[in-house]
Amino acid sequence: MDNNKKQKAADTDIYKTTVNALALKQSRETFISELPQFINTCTMIAQLQKVYYDELIKAGFTEEHAIRTVIAHGTCPGRQMKESE
Repeated sequence: MDNNKKQKAADTDIYKTTVNALALKQSRETFISELPQFINTCTMIAQLQKVYYDELIKAGFTEEHAIRTVIAHGTCPGRQMKESE
């Protein structure tokens, strides 16, 4: 009976190791396949934030106030207004 328990534990360990390895492989493949889209999204977000910052400067904000406003609002300039309503 003791050997049976040991075998079941060994089988369970092998199963868990295999499942974990497959999950890791799938996660890695998904990450690699989606990386170009993620980089593109980051580039677009950076450009949006730069435009927002530049427009705040044009509107008369100081550089410090403009950067603090961009940080506070993130990628959605109207977010603060919506959250306070």
